[in-house]
Amino acid sequence: MKSLEAWQVIEKQHASALSTTQNCLQAAVCRLPLIDRAKADPQLLAIRLRQAANLISLIESALGIYASVGQSTVPLLYELAQVVAEERTLLEECVEMLGLIFSLQIQEESLECHLFQIKSSQLQSNTSLEGKFIISN
Repeated sequence: MKSLEAWQVIEKQHASALSTTQNCLQAAVCRLPLIDRAKADPQLLAIRLRQAANLISLIESALGIYASVGQSTVPLLYELAQVVAEERTLLEECVEMLGLIFSLQIQEESLECHLFQIKSSQLQSNTSLEGKFIISN
């Protein structure tokens, strides 16, 4: 669970970094003259290209960090998926067992009622026989 909680933080940082990267690259590219016969200050152009290159280096290092985290996360996610599948199977088995228990419980109560009725009718039979036996003597 700690890995999943840590992933939430990393995911937010990753999303933020991607957004910032996209904005920076868009800003750098949009400042480059891309039309025919466009003129640009070579020094300013060199600065913008260096900034873009630096940004790409930062992206590469960030991706290296996220790649290593991702590689260590994959086995954990695989293990989590296996545990979830196993738990699902066990829960389905538990539901089946509870259904069986419920059915057996109803059957037991039904048998107890029948047994009570049999005992009650036997008691009434014995009582009526005793009354007949006493009256005939």
